[in-house]
Order: sequence, then structure tokens, then C-alpha cells
Amino acid sequence: MVKSDPDARLRKLLAPGSLFEEKYRVVSQLGTGSFAIVVKARHEVMGRDVALKCLKPSVVRSNPEVSERFVNEVQIVSRLRHPNTVTIFDFGQTDDDLAYMVLEYLKGQTLDELIAREGALDETRAIHICRQILKSLAEAHALGIIHRDLKPSNIMLTELHGEPDFVKVLDFGVAKLLEDSERRDTKFQPRSTQFIGTPVYMSPEQVLGQPVAPASDLYSLGLILYEMLTGQTPIEHDSVASVVREHLDDRPLPFPKLDQVAPPLQKIIRKCTERQPKARYRTVKAFARALPVEGVAESIEQIRPQAELATAEAAPGLTQETSEPDVFSGKNYLAPPEPEEERAAAARSGEFLARAPRQREPQRPKRPKRPSPSLSTDELDLDLETVNRQRQRIEQRRRQRSTGSRQVDGDWEAREYWTRLSVYAAGLLASHWGFVLLTAMMSGQSNSVRFGAGLLMIVAAVTWTAFSEVQAVGVDFGRRWLVPTAKNFVYILGIIFLAAALWRPGPTSTGLTTDPTWFYASLPKFPPLTWIDAATVWGAETLAPLFAYMANVLPY
Repeated sequence: MVKSDPDARLRKLLAPGSLFEEKYRVVSQLGTGSFAIVVKARHEVMGRDVALKCLKPSVVRSNPEVSERFVNEVQIVSRLRHPNTVTIFDFGQTDDDLAYMVLEYLKGQTLDELIAREGALDETRAIHICRQILKSLAEAHALGIIHRDLKPSNIMLTELHGEPDFVKVLDFGVAKLLEDSERRDTKFQPRSTQFIGTPVYMSPEQVLGQPVAPASDLYSLGLILYEMLTGQTPIEHDSVASVVREHLDDRPLPFPKLDQVAPPLQKIIRKCTERQPKARYRTVKAFARALPVEGVAESIEQIRPQAELATAEAAPGLTQETSEPDVFSGKNYLAPPEPEEERAAAARSGEFLARAPRQREPQRPKRPKRPSPSLSTDELDLDLETVNRQRQRIEQRRRQRSTGSRQVDGDWEAREYWTRLSVYAAGLLASHWGFVLLTAMMSGQSNSVRFGAGLLMIVAAVTWTAFSEVQAVGVDFGRRWLVPTAKNFVYILGIIFLAAALWRPGPTSTGLTTDPTWFYASLPKFPPLTWIDAATVWGAETLAPLFAYMANVLPY
């Protein structure tokens, strides 16, 4: 008895030359994977090439969660607008309930193909690519979205308006909304036995099924940066269990070729790949600030030849678990390398598009071949027994030094508490004296004008905080707003003090002498307000002679 093929109708709908949903003309197939079929198509009216991605009916029947993941990718990518993130144009379902999405079609190569072909990239080029990835992540993290599957095959390199190595971050299909991650109660909800992501580039907390944060993506990016600079996969093992063991080990990752990297970049890679998330860069902005700027301003023309050589001919990718490219592996938005005979046939039929003349590539030393473990799948159904054994060993070592560790953690928390308290107190004191000095400097004006100027100082400090940092995700209110605003009050107090001493020392001295606490007049007279009033008067009388002296010394 011949079994019916539930995907036969979908393949017929996506056959080259067919019209899908009465608007997308199918041009060619790009890839067939475990979950979906991806084809290149052209919008009939707009004439725009797109990547059309359709879920297989057979997968939806046996794994309903795949359909949810598909919709999840649509919802996530549709919120992202940054040029360095792949763009989604359309989504829908056919009359037969076949789910599909339409994404921008990209011509170029993935980062893993580039590294497999050229080996280690020079520092300028690697930093250029890394900065663009950070820009894509900055928008995603600001929206509370964690990618969770950053890897070289999910980084597409194309050319845009003459700019080579233009990055497009792909495959947000396994991305996680941060609020969902934080809301999950791990005590009462069982952990999945599936890995979401690629083990080689996964953060330790993701391996253990713990909540993810922006630092999780930055861990993966640190591994990618190492691979770009050395041409070597960051973790090379033949089994998933060995890869997991490397991630969970308290010792730093070995990185055999790290000594070949410039010291500043070594430091960045080490910090990104710290075992504990709090020891890594907390935000994209912190990572970007740490990247060296030397060579980044180099003319694009100097790196254009490398990019043209990299895109002149297709190169075979790294060994995969299957000969078919998985549509969730990040390679589903670009055309696969065309065999010689197919290119010849297409040329004879008039369908072959003219390409730029191929440049002769200089002979490069060939990289030694090494066995590539089949670890690049997006979901590995792995029994967590291996992970749990490794975690038990780690916990055993921690228990042996638990007393010292608890003491260190307690000391660190105490220091953090008192440091914050000191910053808050300094900010409160600076805001108070900034108000006093600013209104004293404006003595002679009406009280309403002086009060408005004082309020403007407070608004300036808060606005400075709002625009001086990218909105951090997963950071508490105190660290995000109170600490920076307190520091801004200190800076503003310094500015006001200099302005009063150099611009209006005379009026400031008069205001401090006559009525420095005029704004306390309408407040009730009881402690601690009366104590603050008295302390302010004493401080103002102490400062007034200094400004009087400046008024006499300055020639204007």
C-alpha cells in the first residue's frame, strides 16, 4: 500500500513558474528542511524578489508546536525595523490552511561560509561585522527580544548601495520575549528536554534551561567574534555532551588560538564568555564601547576587494547533519550555490541572470580539514541526564567552597547596597544645592521665575538619563533611572557652581546672604525640614564670601 504524501500539494504549489496566492510567481527552490520549504519568488505587481517560506503540512500534523513557533517568528520579526535585521513583508494562510511568510530575498553569503572559505578575518573587518550585529541586537533587546540562536550561519553578509559586508541578522524563529523568560516559574514548570538554539554557541544559562537575558546573546556573539578573528570554531567536540560540558565548566573556555588575537579583543572575548551572566557585558552599548576603534574608520574601498572576492563564487558550507539546508538554520534567505550544469542549462534557456566578471582570487593557504561535529541543528532532543551530571559536579565543587562563596557574595551585595545608597544621597544633596545656587544666582527675579528655573534643572537631569543610555532590558529601576539621574545631578551642580562663580558671582553672593531658603517659607515648620533649613543657611553663609571674592577679582 502506497502512503500518501501530505506535502505533495505544497510542492506542487511551490513548483517553479506557479503563481502562489495569486501574487507571488515562484522562481526557484532555495531550501527544504525539517520544517518548511523555502523558495525564491517574485511579486507579480511590484516586481520584487522575495523569499517565500511555507510550513510543511506533515510537520504541522505531527508537531503542532512548530506552527506556534512559525507564528512566533512572524510576530517577533515584524516588530523589528533595523536595517541590519531581516525584513518580513507578508504573512498568511492559504485556503488549505498552509501557513507562509514572505521575507526579503538576500544575495550574498553567510558568515560561516565566508570563514570556511577565507579563514580568519582581519580585525577591521571582524569589528565592522560585529558592530552591525550589535546594532541589530540593540533594537531587539530594547523591545525585550532575545535572539537565543546567534551563530555564523544566521549572519548574512550582502552588499547594500556599494557597501560590502552589510550584515543581516536572520532567524528570529527561536527568539524569546524577555518578559516571558522572567515570568516563568522554574520551580513549578518542568524544563524542556529540547535545546532551543545551537549548542556550540549557546550560553550556559540556556543550556540549563534558565531564564535568558541580553547577556545570553552577547555570550554567543563573543564566540562568533573569536571565530571571525581566528577562523576556528570556538568549541570543537564530536558530541553534544562534550560541548555542554565546556559551556558549564567554571573554568574559562580554552580558546586554543586566542593568543593570536590582539590583547584588547582577547579581553572582550573573555568577558563576553564568562560563565556567570552578571560578569559579562550587561548591554549591547557596553559591548560596543569596549570594541577598539582603531581601523574602524578605514576606507570602505580598502576592504571592498575582500568582500567582492568573498561573493564572487559560492563556497560549500560546513558539514551539516543532513545534505539539505535546514530552513531554520539561517540559510533560508539566500540562493544556494548552483551546480555548473544547472548554470549552463539556465544560461541556454535565457533564465540565467548576467553576473559580474569573476575576479581571479589569489592563492590562499588551504585551511586544514577537520571533522565538523553535527551540532548545527536548531533543536536537539537531548536527554538532560548528561547535563544534570555535569551540573551536579559543578554544584559539588561549589559546596566544597560554599562558606567562602557565600561570604564573598554577601560582601559583594553589601558593597553594592552601600554604593547605591551613597550615590542616591549624593544625588539628593546635589539636587538640593543645585536648586539653592541656581535660584541664588537669579536673585532679583520673581519667585515664580526662580522656581521654574529650579524645576528645569530637575527636568534636565531626568532627560539626560533618558537619552544617555539605550533602554536596558532586565535592569531594575534603580540601576536604570535612579543611579544615572543622581550622577547627573552631581554633574549639573558642578556646571551651576562654575556658572555662578564665573558669570554671576555678585548676584549669587547676594542671594546666598539674604534669603537662600526662600522656597522653605511655604513649607510646615517641623523637623527634619527645620534642620535642613538651618543647615542650608549655614552652608550658604559659608559659600557667600567665596562668590563675593570672585566678584571682586573678576575684571568683568
